[in-house]
Amino acid sequence: MLVFSACSLEGETSTSSTTVTKKIGSFLKSFDGGKNWESKVKIDETKNIGLANVLSMAISLKDSNVIYLGTEKDGLYVTRDGAGKWEKLIFPLAKIYGLAIDVNNDQIIYATGSINSRAKIFKSMNGGKEWQEIYTEPNNSSVISSLNINKKDSRILYCGTSEGMIFKTTDGGQSWKNITKANGPVINISFDSANDKVVYFAISKGSILRTMDGGDKIDDLGEIDISKFVEGKSFSLSNTYSIKADPRNSGVLYVGTDSGMLKGSDFGNKWEEINILESSRKFPIRAIAINPQNSSEIIYSNSGVIYRSEDGGTNWVTFQLNSENSVQILEYDPLNPNNIYAGLRKI
Repeated sequence: MLVFSACSLEGETSTSSTTVTKKIGSFLKSFDGGKNWESKVKIDETKNIGLANVLSMAISLKDSNVIYLGTEKDGLYVTRDGAGKWEKLIFPLAKIYGLAIDVNNDQIIYATGSINSRAKIFKSMNGGKEWQEIYTEPNNSSVISSLNINKKDSRILYCGTSEGMIFKTTDGGQSWKNITKANGPVINISFDSANDKVVYFAISKGSILRTMDGGDKIDDLGEIDISKFVEGKSFSLSNTYSIKADPRNSGVLYVGTDSGMLKGSDFGNKWEEINILESSRKFPIRAIAINPQNSSEIIYSNSGVIYRSEDGGTNWVTFQLNSENSVQILEYDPLNPNNIYAGLRKI
């Protein structure tokens, strides 16, 4: 068993230093709310997923031991015991950018990827045993880079492409509707915790788009002058790398940039800076997770380190990853937040 040690920091002062000497795999699990981490990559006694680049993850809200994992070249995997053992599924695509599980029926799964450079969306009605194509892009120039499902009405899904197109379905993929065209790849989609008509879209190294009415009107939050909210610092919503809506508090959004983390309230109309460690500002924040039962507990990652705070960002504990890969995804177990999962990939 590989366990990661931690060092506690406040401000810019480190009280200890640790190094993990054993190489880690592509998937990590914490059983204790982020205090320790273990590599979880086993398929059987002879095979594992340790070299896979993780692009997407989806956890069932019915049974959170069921997790689907999409990779860059190795296809689609599922675990049914909380990452104790993985199973490779027969799936039409080798590269899976987006995954979503129906919140009411976890046998219904959506996945996005490409076949012969043509981006497509597939749907399974039986837990990944069989797949039906429900959408295809008209040309070979884009991929469907993001996907998310409405937790109140699972017939509604939003998708974003590498060309900046944002579109949605309200009938589980039978038909689709254009929403808007962004000025860069759509890398993340996040729903507000209470109002499912409020949706945020992160544009790679760009801005954040927001809809308050389910997509009829789109606002560009990058047009807001946030310098007055963060004491004149040179923060901007035009260098976004990750977003995460607070799972408990409506109207609250966390944003990872290339120089720090911001917290938006009032649906992105007010902003403040999260006091992350100064040394970590040198690297883009690629993944953020918020405890679904305690919004003061924040986790983020950049440059091979996982950072964890229990007090809303005043104090941080760090976990160094001995890996050439970076954390692409951080997710709390929605039913047991002592469990946290991290998917890694080579950037």
